[in-house]
Amino acid sequence: MRYRLDVLAAALLFSTGGAALKVTTLPPWQVAGLRSLVAALVVLAIVPGSRALSGVHTWLAAAAYALTVLLFALANRLTTAASAIFLQATAPAWLMLLAPRLLGEPVRPRDVWVGAATAVGMGLALFDRPPATALATNPLLGNVLAATTGLTWALTVVAIRRAEHGEGRSSMPVVAAGNLLAFPAALPLMGPPRAPAVGDVAALLYMGTFQVAFAYLLMARGVRHVPAIEASLIVLCRTRRRNNTSSARPT
Repeated sequence: MRYRLDVLAAALLFSTGGAALKVTTLPPWQVAGLRSLVAALVVLAIVPGSRALSGVHTWLAAAAYALTVLLFALANRLTTAASAIFLQATAPAWLMLLAPRLLGEPVRPRDVWVGAATAVGMGLALFDRPPATALATNPLLGNVLAATTGLTWALTVVAIRRAEHGEGRSSMPVVAAGNLLAFPAALPLMGPPRAPAVGDVAALLYMGTFQVAFAYLLMARGVRHVPAIEASLIVLCRTRRRNNTSSARPT
């Protein structure tokens, strides 16, 4: 139970991103990039083991993490926030395919029902073609990118679980490297720089430190003992519920 509470605490921190976004006046790409920079610096500062950034597997997993951050930010610009949230929440369905092969973890009967439901929902959302609006300029492309983040986040969970449980080592190098990749990747899309307001700085420091760095520390500790599919369900059900009730767009 203790480790499930760690995952739940991580989910609660993840879900505060929408509220923090209300404070900042920065555009989404600047938030995504600068938040990743803060998160990388915090993780490298407080977790000495995160500085072990060598190894192909670390950087492949980091690329999946960075793609999750960047594609979700882009999807939110192209489709509705509700569609982006729902399609990223298909990660458990992807984990049903990945966990047995990459982690050797069995799929339980109740997981099959959840996976089937999310797969059907993903198909319906992908083939739905709502008209473009000022806030959702290309819904079809945005839906495809959001669905892709479901896969990339599933791969991120696999990498964390494999490092923490399967190999007995810290997964924080993946988090540090992923944020180090996300920041420069977002730079060309940030637009002209401008002086941030005090609220912007506070929001970025909070998101980078707590919503990302400390959340992944808790996630890593919990996933060491909680199967990947179950952990993803705890995180995504909680974050989706929080964002639906607060009407806040996650990042």
